[in-house]
Amino acid sequence: MIPGLFNDVTYRAIRIALNGLSARQETIANNLANVDTPEFRASQVTFESNLRQALASDERRSFATRLVTTNAKHIPGALATNLDRVQPAVTQAHNTALRNDGNDVDIDQQMADLAETQIRYYSLINTVNSRLHGLRSAITEGR
Repeated sequence: MIPGLFNDVTYRAIRIALNGLSARQETIANNLANVDTPEFRASQVTFESNLRQALASDERRSFATRLVTTNAKHIPGALATNLDRVQPAVTQAHNTALRNDGNDVDIDQQMADLAETQIRYYSLINTVNSRLHGLRSAITEGR
């Protein structure tokens, strides 16, 4: 395999987004599973703003400082970027109304969030599939 073929900025950003969306799906599922649990507080997952900031700061960064190998015995590598530090953050939502039993899970809101998350997830999967189809077409010369 060609080193770095699936390690460019786009694939790395998509991988981070897919991991964040997967964590969001798990968190929403947990919120829905505890809809009738007294005193349960819903959680939410955020990562988009950190991903956006990391992409913007890495874009401004000079890529001339990347590690380059000049000999077959050199260890290949690249400098760490801000993109490598982006992780999904799970926090409790504090701006929601509590029910009489102390639970703040809103089923309608959770279902809407789940539907949006699934749409974003499948859109990213389709993006990866399109890129792979382009590579496959280039390799087979369009046959």
